[in-house]
Amino acid sequence: MSSNQYFGELSKRYAEPLIQDLTLVPDQLAQNSPSLLAAGWRLWAVACLLRTSGDISRANEWFNAALNLDIKDRELLFKAELIAEGGLGLYEAGHIGESIGILESAESRWREIGALAVGESTEDGGAKAARAFCPFLLDFVAVFDGQLPVSKRRLAGPAAEWFVNLWAAEILVPRRARVASRLVRALSAAQDADNARKICDAAQGWIADVRARLGFDTREAEYQLLLASAEVEVAAGEVERSADLFGDAAALYENSTETVEDSLRLLQALANRANSFLRLGRYREAIDLYKLTEMGFVSLGAEESAQRVRHGLALAKAKVDLGTDLEDEVRRNIVESERRSAED
Repeated sequence: MSSNQYFGELSKRYAEPLIQDLTLVPDQLAQNSPSLLAAGWRLWAVACLLRTSGDISRANEWFNAALNLDIKDRELLFKAELIAEGGLGLYEAGHIGESIGILESAESRWREIGALAVGESTEDGGAKAARAFCPFLLDFVAVFDGQLPVSKRRLAGPAAEWFVNLWAAEILVPRRARVASRLVRALSAAQDADNARKICDAAQGWIADVRARLGFDTREAEYQLLLASAEVEVAAGEVERSADLFGDAAALYENSTETVEDSLRLLQALANRANSFLRLGRYREAIDLYKLTEMGFVSLGAEESAQRVRHGLALAKAKVDLGTDLEDEVRRNIVESERRSAED
């Protein structure tokens, strides 16, 4: 089983049939679980899948049920996931200021877990850390009635490092990047650019170390943090720096897009760079990038993104006086966007 499937699929497979049962309530699942900690993990899994499915009201109900369980000594990994879900939920619901404290706690916990799971930059640190951390993952698998990819006996020995690294590639690195990038954006919104930069730099440094030691593909994590870092610089007025960072994000996927998602990430970074060029008065460069990204978004069926690019393109054209009536063109784009939305 590939590293982007095993752990993520465990909780998803468990939760999928449960979210279809609209009569099921959190208390029922908790009462049928072998322990409070197992109940917490299962409630969390259902909450995450509901949020991913867009059912925010039910997701909050299940998340709050997990949060309110009277678990005396919350297991390290469960608590990190629970706090992260709470902070991310607030952030994505638009409660940016309220999310900062929770995201700071989550970021600190995922930083600690990273040190425990994959060790330090020493020759044997990774193996020692993996043997100590592996029991957490075995408990996680048992909660969701999962089948281990190798025997428990092997996971108590040399396979422990492989198993922990499998989890780190699929869960740890993306989770720390997601939590850190949202926290960086939230701090930037609160005009705390210095702390936003420190957190971003620390997360980027850790990911670079893990990539160098363990050989993970960390492009998506690096991409998230580069975009967040660039947005901090935009807000701080360092627009030239933001253009460079958006360019670095795009470079991660140039000539190496394997999926539609990769292509969309490349196009979004380039569109963001065009926005920075526009702010800098580099209108011709902005126009070139806007045209390129509009064509790319349209080819991938990402009409909403293409529409946003058209607004930037109209403004850039007006700035270089190419005979475009900005007000009329923007109005046409808005009308066209509204028409497409109505058709959808």
